[in-house]
Amino acid sequence: MAKEDGKTLADVRAEVQRACDLLCAPSPAAVDRCTVAIGSAISLLGEWRKRFQGHDPITNRMTVEEALRLRATVQRVSRLLEAAAAYHAGWRQALGSLCAGYTASGGAAAAARPGRLCLRG
Repeated sequence: MAKEDGKTLADVRAEVQRACDLLCAPSPAAVDRCTVAIGSAISLLGEWRKRFQGHDPITNRMTVEEALRLRATVQRVSRLLEAAAAYHAGWRQALGSLCAGYTASGGAAAAARPGRLCLRG
């Protein structure tokens, strides 16, 4: 069972790494695929946790080592997602100041967002 547990964690890590790779050159399609990869990793990890309950992690060295590699990969994807969020927040702020000006306190005003409703007759 130990080898199988480590393999499952390796599969989870591969999905998270795929998300990292997609975020290195983000496009709308890549971000959508990143979401799918992270969702798949979460699902696999949930299944693994159900099977792994009751096992002694200390005696299962391979699983512990793979879990540490998974943690490092999750931290990497977290940093990439945070950087992407900061990048887009900066652009939203710049767009707000260009399109809507500034608030009374001197901060950038929020730009009006276009609606996403499409009606066909």
